[in-house]
This record gives sequence, C-alpha cells and structure tokens, in this order.
Amino acid sequence: RVRRGSRYQQVYDEVFRVANADESTRKLFVHGLPWEAGADAVKRAFEVFGEVDSVHVPTDRATGKSKGFGFVTFKAMDAAATVLARGEVEVEVRGRTAAG
Repeated sequence: RVRRGSRYQQVYDEVFRVANADESTRKLFVHGLPWEAGADAVKRAFEVFGEVDSVHVPTDRATGKSKGFGFVTFKAMDAAATVLARGEVEVEVRGRTAAG
C-alpha cells in the first residue's frame, strides 16, 4: 500500500476508487451451500465481513431448494478480500452449520 501523504497517494486513491466501482472485484462465488440455504442465511453469514450489496442463491425449479451454490456481492472489495483470505465461511440453516 501507498503511505499516506506520499506523492503517489492521489494515483492510489483513484485506482482504488475505480477498482472498487467494478462489481467483479466485490463479487464472490460460494459453493457447498446446504440445499435449505436461502439468500437470507447466506447474507447473515457473510455480512460479518462487511456490508453486503446483494446475494443470489439459484434454486431448483421443481423442488425450490438451493442448487448448493450462490453469489455474494459486497459494497467494498476489501470485504471480499477478507473472505478470500479466510477461505471458509460457515452458513447456519435451521440451527445446523455448514461450511461454504
């Protein structure tokens, strides 16, 4: 990172602003979700890392159950980076915990 007050601070701030505006730097693919996991459960599990912008958990049309994966988009890319550094997040559904 650039030290505050350095001559490159403005460049760093602008690069960070542009990168943070790009959804692809804030969106994570989440796999291994329980079949019962909905968007609310996934959001609760991930919002401890930062403000969540959106959650999408695809469901099977016939059963209405989760397909076992989803997407979490954070408001800031730092939150997404924190999740990636952690590696595994536990999602609680009906009192049971599963790693996603």
